[in-house]
Amino acid sequence: MAAPIPRKLKKGELLFNEGDISKSMYFVQSGTIRLFKKKGNASIELGMIHKGEVIGEMGFLDGGPRSASAEAIHDTDLMEITNSNLVEQLKVLPPWLMVLLKTVVNRLRSANNKIRQLETASTTYNYGGDSGGNGQTYQYLNVYDVLKIATAVLVCGARNPEPGPNGSVKVQMNRINRYANQIMGIHAAKITELVDILERVGLAQIDNAKLDAISVVLKDVDQIELLVTFINDDNLKDHAKKISFSPKAVAIMGYMVKHIELFPPNPEGISDVNLAKILELEKPNHNGKEAFRLDDTFNEIVKSKIATDLALKDNNTIITRVSPKTLVRMYRIQKFIKEVEILNEQKREQARRGAATR
Repeated sequence: MAAPIPRKLKKGELLFNEGDISKSMYFVQSGTIRLFKKKGNASIELGMIHKGEVIGEMGFLDGGPRSASAEAIHDTDLMEITNSNLVEQLKVLPPWLMVLLKTVVNRLRSANNKIRQLETASTTYNYGGDSGGNGQTYQYLNVYDVLKIATAVLVCGARNPEPGPNGSVKVQMNRINRYANQIMGIHAAKITELVDILERVGLAQIDNAKLDAISVVLKDVDQIELLVTFINDDNLKDHAKKISFSPKAVAIMGYMVKHIELFPPNPEGISDVNLAKILELEKPNHNGKEAFRLDDTFNEIVKSKIATDLALKDNNTIITRVSPKTLVRMYRIQKFIKEVEILNEQKREQARRGAATR
């Protein structure tokens, strides 16, 4: 009998697509798999497969197409069991057990088809758009998902935290899941994605040393609370009054934050930031070219009152005045928002590719 085949998946890698021919099933040795169905240019979350569980067994047993898509949300180790393995094992089973297996699988597939007819895609309004009118765009993480998950993180940070260095606190991922998934009804895959974003913007650090007991170090609980407050308040505003930055403006803010310690604040907490100096310092990181341009994009930062108008003294001195504290906080908020937008676009593109192949 052929031995099971070891497989490794990187985070974000697909194991199989909905509709694929079923030739194998898989035993998860470590990591986590997200199961989802495609619906038009959207996707609907179905469940999570964890260490010690089997995935892909239904199509494997009845030979039908995959009823859902599977994506690794952590680096994952699997053992692939092929049809040849199954055929050898089934030879020793009594006929009645084979009938039972096929009956159970057929009923599961029938139930999945009925559920699929009742499902509706998650949408949120996208104001403006290419045509200037209102439209609907699928959002994997909509604003309410973000608020609920981030609030669950805050609750966990306030209840039974483990103190860490520099005011940080450590919480267990299973506690975050308990609040966000079981109480607030957010799918576990979305919770994992949002915590990953918190790590990318420097507000959290994930410890995956023990996959059965993942912990999250919250580096700045106050900043996460400000993030929740900002997103909630901004969501309640009329569209014309919402604060929105282009990716280029957020990038400029990022360069300013990176070098802000070079410009110590005065007694009133205000720094004179020399953008010409920042541009010069960044040239080696951009093949001798300017990292950004001081064009109309900078006006977005000025209009939001994060920075003042530019004061040009000479080619080596271009000054804007900022509050470092305000700059850092707003940059982290906007970086977080842009990361959510990038994730949503990736999920839309994934759904479009899947729809095109069906």
